[in-house]
Amino acid sequence: MTLGDSSGRVNRKVHSLKERDHQSNQLDDSSCLRIQAALPVRCEPAWSANALTRLGEYSMEIVSEVTAHLENKPGRLAKICSALAQEKVDIRAITVMEADGPSVLRFVTTDLDTTRKVLTSLGTEYRVTEVLAVELDNRTGALAKVLERLAEEHINIDYAYASTDAGQGKAVGIFHTNNTKRALQVLREAATNSAEKAAGRRPLHSR
Repeated sequence: MTLGDSSGRVNRKVHSLKERDHQSNQLDDSSCLRIQAALPVRCEPAWSANALTRLGEYSMEIVSEVTAHLENKPGRLAKICSALAQEKVDIRAITVMEADGPSVLRFVTTDLDTTRKVLTSLGTEYRVTEVLAVELDNRTGALAKVLERLAEEHINIDYAYASTDAGQGKAVGIFHTNNTKRALQVLREAATNSAEKAAGRRPLHSR
C-alpha cells in the first residue's frame, strides 16, 4: 500500500467523523426529549427554593413543617440529622427551642415522606403542620417588609425562624400564623402590586 492510499483513507475517516459530529449537533428538541426519557430520572424534592412561587421581590409557598420533641441530652439532634443525611434528605430550615421538658425541634426538609420514615424508624414522635415559606433577598429590611404587611392585615405570627443561603444571597423565612392561607394570599397580592408598580401599571387594589 502506498503512502497516498494511506493518506486518502485517513482523510475519509476524519471526514466521516466530522459528518457524524455535525449530525449529532443538529438534533432537534424532540430528539433530545426522547434521549432524556430513556435516561434514569431523578425525582424533584417535595420542596425546594426553585419550587417557590416567585412574584415580585420575593417567593412564597405553603410547605409542610415537622415538629418533634427531643430529650434534652447530647446526641439526640445529631442522630436525627445523621439519619436524614444518610437518606439524602436536605434540611431547608431548622430551629430547636428550649422548653421545660423535652426540647422542641421544628424543621422543613426536601422530602417529607422520607423524613416521616426516618423519624418513625428512630422511634421519634412528630406532627406535621402547614407553614408559610418565604424566600427573601438577604438584605436589610426584607424581613421587616413581610412582617409589616402581615401585621396590616391583622395576621398574627405564632413563631418564625429563618435559614440563609450565602451563596445565592437569599434567606428563607418560615412562618406559622393564625391563618396561613390568608397570609399567602396577602403576600402574593403585595408582591403582584409591587411588580406592577415597578412596571408603571396601577396596583390591583386601586383599580
